[in-house]
Amino acid sequence: MDYIIMDKFVSDKTEFFVEKRIEMSKIWACFSVPEYYNLTFAKRTPCKKNKFFVFYSPNASSKVNDQMIYLWSKILKKNRNTKLSFFLNSNSKFVKKIFYRKFKNNGIDENQLIFESPKKREDSLNYYNQVDMVLDTFPYNGGTTSFESSYMGVPILTKEGNTFLSKCGESINNNLMLQNFISKTEDEYIEKALYFSENIDKLNLIRKDHFEKVLKSSLFDSKNFADELSEKLTSILN
Repeated sequence: MDYIIMDKFVSDKTEFFVEKRIEMSKIWACFSVPEYYNLTFAKRTPCKKNKFFVFYSPNASSKVNDQMIYLWSKILKKNRNTKLSFFLNSNSKFVKKIFYRKFKNNGIDENQLIFESPKKREDSLNYYNQVDMVLDTFPYNGGTTSFESSYMGVPILTKEGNTFLSKCGESINNNLMLQNFISKTEDEYIEKALYFSENIDKLNLIRKDHFEKVLKSSLFDSKNFADELSEKLTSILN
């Protein structure tokens, strides 16, 4: 590989790369709006209707390491009116069994855990209407799922990293002007998760027009992204 596409948020350390940088002005990647799905968009958190707060981890289970389980368990223990939902690529009893055991070892009962295995992508997108906030994984952040979470109007809590794959959440939230959802430390990550789970009205103020802001952001501005990338690739070839 001769070049790597990035932005100023995912890395400012050129010594980490043997490739030459193609630095996009706003964000390293862009998605097109999935207009062909029959989607609904909840502009308010569902927790008032559910009577409990749902955190969601839509990332692949392989990104959920023991430290993530430890930190998420601390959040769930400090606010017992919260639940943590996971996306499974398949209805795997084996994965569920491992997760149940690891959370139990951290003092969490299975009634605070939810597992979802949507069969269709449309169903996986509509499921965001049933969750209140997304918890990003680290050091391997969400990518596609974070774009989808944002598109569905659900903010993502992430933590600063020091590598490309651990800074994708920073780039997405910075481009959405959601710096309050970027934590510098693990302790701050826990504090922010608890703050928003206990201050529903403030979270609703963010979610109220989050979907419209996302659509107007660089995350889904595919035309300008394509035009800029085309110019940069053309300059390389010339």
